[in-house]
Amino acid sequence: MTVEAPASNGSLPDRSQQVQSIDKVKQLLGNDDKIKVAGINCDGILRGKVMHKSKFLAPRIVELEFMNYQTPTQDGYHDPHGRHNLAAFLSSNSPSALRTLTSGSFGYSASRPIMAKTYFHDIFDMSIKLDCPIEGWHTESGQSVYEAALAVSPWDKMADNVALFKSVPSFLHFGITHGVTPCFMAKPVQGLPGNSGHIHVSLTDLEGTNAFARDTPDPNAAWSDLAYLSNTGRYFRAGVLEALPDIMPLFAPNVNSYKRLIENYCKPSAT
Repeated sequence: MTVEAPASNGSLPDRSQQVQSIDKVKQLLGNDDKIKVAGINCDGILRGKVMHKSKFLAPRIVELEFMNYQTPTQDGYHDPHGRHNLAAFLSSNSPSALRTLTSGSFGYSASRPIMAKTYFHDIFDMSIKLDCPIEGWHTESGQSVYEAALAVSPWDKMADNVALFKSVPSFLHFGITHGVTPCFMAKPVQGLPGNSGHIHVSLTDLEGTNAFARDTPDPNAAWSDLAYLSNTGRYFRAGVLEALPDIMPLFAPNVNSYKRLIENYCKPSAT
Protein backbone atom coordinates (compact mmCIF):
# COMPACT_ATOMS: atom_id res chain seq x y z
CA MET A 1 0.00 0.00 0.00
CA THR A 2 1.16 3.57 -0.65
CA VAL A 3 0.81 6.87 1.19
CA GLU A 4 0.09 9.92 -0.93
CA ALA A 5 1.61 13.29 -0.09
CA PRO A 6 -0.53 16.44 -0.03
CA ALA A 7 -0.78 18.42 -3.25
CA SER A 8 1.40 21.47 -3.75
CA ASN A 9 -1.41 23.69 -2.50
CA GLY A 10 -1.54 21.72 0.75
CA SER A 11 -4.81 19.94 0.02
CA LEU A 12 -5.15 16.19 0.45
CA PRO A 13 -5.77 14.02 -2.64
CA ASP A 14 -9.35 13.09 -3.52
CA ARG A 15 -9.81 9.48 -2.41
CA SER A 16 -13.57 9.37 -2.87
CA GLN A 17 -13.19 7.00 -5.84
CA GLN A 18 -10.81 4.68 -3.97
CA VAL A 19 -13.11 3.34 -1.29
CA GLN A 20 -12.39 -0.38 -0.93
CA SER A 21 -15.20 -2.90 -1.15
CA ILE A 22 -15.03 -6.10 0.91
CA ASP A 23 -14.16 -8.04 -2.26
CA LYS A 24 -11.27 -5.66 -3.03
CA VAL A 25 -10.02 -5.95 0.55
CA LYS A 26 -10.09 -9.76 0.30
CA GLN A 27 -8.09 -9.54 -2.91
CA LEU A 28 -5.62 -7.10 -1.35
CA LEU A 29 -5.06 -9.49 1.58
CA GLY A 30 -4.92 -12.59 -0.60
CA ASN A 31 -1.38 -13.60 0.41
CA ASP A 32 -1.60 -12.56 4.07
CA ASP A 33 -2.40 -14.61 7.17
CA LYS A 34 -2.39 -11.80 9.73
CA ILE A 35 -3.38 -8.16 9.76
CA LYS A 36 -2.19 -5.37 12.04
CA VAL A 37 -4.87 -2.79 12.82
CA ALA A 38 -4.69 0.35 14.90
CA GLY A 39 -6.76 3.36 15.88
CA ILE A 40 -6.69 6.39 18.12
CA ASN A 41 -8.38 5.77 21.47
CA CYS A 42 -10.48 8.37 23.31
CA ASP A 43 -7.38 9.25 25.38
CA GLY A 44 -5.45 10.15 22.21
CA ILE A 45 -3.17 7.10 22.34
CA LEU A 46 -2.59 4.88 19.31
CA ARG A 47 -3.75 1.37 20.15
CA GLY A 48 -3.92 -1.74 18.01
CA LYS A 49 -3.59 -5.49 17.67
CA VAL A 50 -2.70 -8.28 15.28
CA MET A 51 -5.56 -10.43 14.01
CA HIS A 52 -6.04 -13.32 11.63
CA LYS A 53 -7.33 -12.36 8.21
CA SER A 54 -10.54 -14.38 8.70
CA LYS A 55 -11.41 -12.37 11.80
CA PHE A 56 -10.61 -9.08 10.08
CA LEU A 57 -13.10 -9.97 7.36
CA ALA A 58 -15.71 -11.56 9.70
CA PRO A 59 -15.20 -10.69 13.40
CA ARG A 60 -15.85 -13.57 15.84
CA ILE A 61 -14.06 -14.15 19.14
CA VAL A 62 -13.11 -16.80 21.69
CA GLU A 63 -10.51 -15.32 24.02
CA LEU A 64 -7.78 -16.39 26.44
CA GLU A 65 -5.73 -13.98 28.56
CA PHE A 66 -2.41 -14.71 30.25
CA MET A 67 0.40 -12.86 32.02
CA ASN A 68 4.00 -13.27 30.82
CA TYR A 69 7.06 -13.43 33.08
CA GLN A 70 10.76 -13.35 32.32
CA THR A 71 11.98 -16.87 33.14
CA PRO A 72 14.80 -16.67 35.74
CA THR A 73 17.66 -19.07 36.30
CA GLN A 74 17.87 -20.96 39.58
CA ASP A 75 19.95 -18.09 41.00
CA GLY A 76 17.75 -15.33 39.61
CA TYR A 77 18.16 -12.75 36.89
CA HIS A 78 21.83 -11.92 37.45
CA ASP A 79 23.30 -14.81 35.43
CA PRO A 80 22.45 -14.24 31.73
CA HIS A 81 24.12 -17.49 30.73
CA GLY A 82 22.47 -19.68 33.36
CA ARG A 83 19.88 -22.31 32.59
CA HIS A 84 16.28 -21.16 32.92
CA ASN A 85 14.74 -22.93 35.91
CA LEU A 86 11.58 -21.30 37.25
CA ALA A 87 10.72 -24.07 39.72
CA ALA A 88 14.16 -23.96 41.32
CA PHE A 89 13.99 -20.17 41.58
CA LEU A 90 10.59 -20.28 43.30
CA SER A 91 11.82 -22.88 45.78
CA SER A 92 13.88 -20.15 47.43
CA ASN A 93 12.14 -16.94 46.27
CA SER A 94 8.68 -15.42 46.56
CA PRO A 95 6.51 -15.26 43.40
CA SER A 96 6.62 -11.47 43.80
CA ALA A 97 10.30 -11.65 42.84
CA LEU A 98 9.35 -12.66 39.30
CA ARG A 99 9.74 -9.96 36.65
CA THR A 100 7.02 -9.43 34.07
CA LEU A 101 7.94 -9.35 30.40
CA THR A 102 7.02 -5.65 30.22
CA SER A 103 6.07 -3.11 32.88
CA GLY A 104 2.84 -1.18 33.22
CA SER A 105 -0.66 -1.83 31.90
CA PHE A 106 -1.05 -1.07 28.20
CA GLY A 107 -4.23 -2.58 26.76
CA TYR A 108 -4.28 -2.86 22.96
CA SER A 109 -0.88 -1.21 22.78
CA ALA A 110 0.58 -0.80 19.28
CA SER A 111 4.13 -0.54 20.66
CA ARG A 112 4.40 -2.97 23.62
CA PRO A 113 4.51 -6.14 21.47
CA ILE A 114 7.62 -4.72 19.76
CA MET A 115 9.54 -5.23 23.01
CA ALA A 116 9.16 -9.00 22.54
CA LYS A 117 8.16 -9.09 18.89
CA THR A 118 9.78 -12.42 17.99
CA TYR A 119 7.95 -14.17 20.85
CA PHE A 120 4.73 -12.33 19.94
CA HIS A 121 4.77 -13.25 16.24
CA ASP A 122 6.14 -16.78 16.71
CA ILE A 123 3.13 -17.68 18.86
CA PHE A 124 0.75 -16.46 16.16
CA ASP A 125 2.57 -18.25 13.34
CA MET A 126 3.07 -21.58 15.14
CA SER A 127 -0.58 -21.67 16.18
CA ILE A 128 -1.55 -21.57 12.50
CA LYS A 129 0.84 -24.41 11.66
CA LEU A 130 -0.71 -26.61 14.37
CA ASP A 131 -4.27 -25.92 13.19
CA CYS A 132 -5.01 -23.85 16.27
CA PRO A 133 -5.28 -20.45 14.57
CA ILE A 134 -5.52 -17.15 16.42
CA GLU A 135 -8.06 -14.62 15.14
CA GLY A 136 -7.04 -11.65 17.31
CA TRP A 137 -3.77 -11.10 19.20
CA HIS A 138 -2.99 -8.08 21.38
CA THR A 139 -1.94 -6.79 24.78
CA GLU A 140 -4.58 -6.41 27.50
CA SER A 141 -4.98 -4.04 30.44
CA GLY A 142 -3.11 -6.16 32.98
CA GLN A 143 0.66 -5.85 33.37
CA SER A 144 2.37 -7.87 30.60
CA VAL A 145 -0.92 -9.56 29.72
CA TYR A 146 -1.58 -10.87 26.21
CA GLU A 147 -4.97 -11.88 24.88
CA ALA A 148 -5.50 -14.46 22.13
CA ALA A 149 -8.82 -14.85 20.35
CA LEU A 150 -8.93 -18.40 19.00
CA ALA A 151 -10.64 -19.01 15.67
CA VAL A 152 -14.27 -20.08 15.89
CA SER A 153 -14.69 -23.84 15.54
CA PRO A 154 -17.04 -26.67 16.61
CA TRP A 155 -17.20 -27.12 20.38
CA ASP A 156 -15.10 -30.30 20.46
CA LYS A 157 -12.40 -28.77 18.26
CA MET A 158 -12.43 -25.63 20.39
CA ALA A 159 -11.88 -27.66 23.57
CA ASP A 160 -8.82 -29.25 21.95
CA ASN A 161 -7.55 -25.89 20.69
CA VAL A 162 -7.74 -24.31 24.14
CA ALA A 163 -5.64 -27.10 25.63
CA LEU A 164 -3.27 -27.03 22.65
CA PHE A 165 -2.79 -23.27 22.75
CA LYS A 166 -1.94 -23.32 26.44
CA SER A 167 0.75 -25.95 26.01
CA VAL A 168 2.23 -27.19 22.77
CA PRO A 169 2.45 -24.45 20.11
CA SER A 170 3.21 -21.37 22.10
CA PHE A 171 4.78 -22.20 25.38
CA LEU A 172 6.46 -25.58 25.81
CA HIS A 173 8.63 -24.62 22.85
CA PHE A 174 8.57 -20.84 22.56
CA GLY A 175 8.47 -20.18 26.29
CA ILE A 176 11.79 -21.98 26.69
CA THR A 177 13.30 -20.58 23.50
CA HIS A 178 12.44 -16.98 24.33
CA GLY A 179 12.96 -17.15 28.09
CA VAL A 180 9.32 -16.36 28.83
CA THR A 181 6.96 -18.13 31.22
CA PRO A 182 3.21 -17.62 30.56
CA CYS A 183 0.76 -17.76 33.46
CA PHE A 184 -2.94 -18.50 33.01
CA MET A 185 -3.84 -18.22 36.72
CA ALA A 186 -6.98 -16.18 37.26
CA LYS A 187 -5.27 -13.79 39.70
CA PRO A 188 -1.47 -14.08 39.63
CA VAL A 189 -0.83 -10.79 41.45
CA GLN A 190 -2.96 -9.08 44.08
CA GLY A 191 -3.84 -5.52 43.13
CA LEU A 192 -3.49 -6.07 39.37
CA PRO A 193 -6.08 -7.19 36.81
CA GLY A 194 -6.17 -10.96 36.42
CA ASN A 195 -6.52 -13.32 33.47
CA SER A 196 -9.84 -14.37 32.01
CA GLY A 197 -11.16 -16.82 29.45
CA HIS A 198 -14.08 -15.47 27.45
CA ILE A 199 -16.48 -17.93 25.84
CA HIS A 200 -18.55 -16.18 23.16
CA VAL A 201 -21.65 -18.12 22.12
CA SER A 202 -23.65 -17.58 18.92
CA LEU A 203 -26.76 -19.31 17.62
CA THR A 204 -28.07 -19.40 14.05
CA ASP A 205 -30.86 -21.19 12.26
CA LEU A 206 -30.29 -23.50 9.29
CA GLU A 207 -30.17 -20.51 6.95
CA GLY A 208 -27.45 -18.83 9.04
CA THR A 209 -29.69 -16.13 10.51
CA ASN A 210 -28.66 -14.83 13.93
CA ALA A 211 -31.21 -16.22 16.38
CA PHE A 212 -30.25 -13.71 19.07
CA ALA A 213 -31.02 -10.58 17.02
CA ARG A 214 -34.19 -8.66 16.14
CA ASP A 215 -34.72 -7.00 12.79
CA THR A 216 -36.43 -4.04 14.46
CA PRO A 217 -36.11 -2.78 18.05
CA ASP A 218 -38.57 -3.87 20.72
CA PRO A 219 -40.37 -0.68 21.86
CA ASN A 220 -41.36 -2.35 25.10
CA ALA A 221 -37.90 -3.59 26.11
CA ALA A 222 -37.30 -3.23 29.85
CA TRP A 223 -33.80 -1.85 29.18
CA SER A 224 -32.39 -0.15 26.11
CA ASP A 225 -29.62 -2.72 25.66
CA LEU A 226 -32.30 -5.42 25.22
CA ALA A 227 -34.09 -3.62 22.40
CA TYR A 228 -32.43 -5.64 19.63
CA LEU A 229 -32.17 -8.92 21.57
CA SER A 230 -34.68 -11.53 20.37
CA ASN A 231 -36.90 -13.55 22.67
CA THR A 232 -34.63 -16.53 22.04
CA GLY A 233 -31.65 -14.44 23.12
CA ARG A 234 -33.46 -13.36 26.29
CA TYR A 235 -34.36 -16.95 27.15
CA PHE A 236 -30.76 -17.95 26.56
CA ARG A 237 -29.44 -15.25 28.88
CA ALA A 238 -31.99 -16.11 31.55
CA GLY A 239 -31.00 -19.76 31.29
CA VAL A 240 -27.33 -18.92 31.81
CA LEU A 241 -28.18 -16.89 34.93
CA GLU A 242 -30.45 -19.64 36.25
CA ALA A 243 -27.78 -22.30 35.74
CA LEU A 244 -24.86 -20.16 36.92
CA PRO A 245 -24.57 -21.68 40.43
CA ASP A 246 -24.30 -25.15 38.90
CA ILE A 247 -21.73 -24.22 36.25
CA MET A 248 -19.47 -22.13 38.50
CA PRO A 249 -17.22 -25.14 39.24
CA LEU A 250 -16.45 -25.10 35.50
CA PHE A 251 -15.97 -21.33 35.24
CA ALA A 252 -14.18 -20.85 38.59
CA PRO A 253 -12.62 -24.22 39.47
CA ASN A 254 -10.29 -23.19 42.32
CA VAL A 255 -9.74 -20.69 45.13
CA ASN A 256 -7.57 -18.42 42.98
CA SER A 257 -10.49 -18.02 40.57
CA TYR A 258 -12.52 -16.23 43.23
CA LYS A 259 -9.66 -13.86 44.03
CA ARG A 260 -10.28 -12.42 40.57
CA LEU A 261 -14.07 -12.14 40.89
CA ILE A 262 -14.00 -8.96 42.98
CA GLU A 263 -15.29 -5.41 42.49
CA ASN A 264 -13.52 -2.69 40.49
CA TYR A 265 -11.62 -5.06 38.17
CA CYS A 266 -14.14 -5.35 35.30
CA LYS A 267 -15.33 -8.72 36.58
CA PRO A 268 -18.82 -10.00 37.47
CA SER A 269 -19.25 -9.92 41.22
CA ALA A 270 -22.99 -9.53 41.80
CA THR A 271 -24.62 -12.30 39.77
